[in-house]
Amino acid sequence: MTPRAVIGFAPFADADLLAMRQAGIQVLGTLGEEHRPDAGLPAKSQLRIGALQVRHLAAHGHRRLGYAWPPDARLGVFARDRLLGVRRACADLDLPEPVLLPVDPDVTGAAAAVRRWREEGVTAVAAYNDDVALAVLAGLRAEGLACPADCAVMGVDDIPAARLAAPPLTTVSQSIELQARYLAALVLADLDGADKPAHPGHGLHLVQRDSA
Repeated sequence: MTPRAVIGFAPFADADLLAMRQAGIQVLGTLGEEHRPDAGLPAKSQLRIGALQVRHLAAHGHRRLGYAWPPDARLGVFARDRLLGVRRACADLDLPEPVLLPVDPDVTGAAAAVRRWREEGVTAVAAYNDDVALAVLAGLRAEGLACPADCAVMGVDDIPAARLAAPPLTTVSQSIELQARYLAALVLADLDGADKPAHPGHGLHLVQRDSA
């Protein structure tokens, strides 16, 4: 029996979304209505994440930014939307195009990215998420550089390790609990044939720490 709906806790590729739509499967994404197969990408909340990062870094005087891309290709759906938000915010603030580099989750690869950013005059890096940001911090330490004095770093997700980083990581929280409650309400409404609940908002907020 084909399920009536699936919950998208992980990002789906566009081809997967199209295939599910053609099969009559409704996708209830963690980000709400914008992640229905027929709603299109990029997702609004992902754009807002990138914009929040840029505005925070620009407010602290940074004009040449880097963007740390995740090595896992499966994250491309979300990563490209966050990067688009970064690029649009840079354009709105009359900042140069961010220097995009992939960052592997190892010290050697992260240090190589840090060296490249330094050559390009980058003073702050917006990372796809906290895991990638932690790799950038390790790369800075390997290069004998200080954060944020030599390069500020900002992540996304506010994972528990973010507050334990050296220095503690400035990040964007997505309020996963709020999204989970909304998803549960969506599923119940679908099963009961009831009206869909109102979207509670994206729940994004800046978590200010010492890295940026």
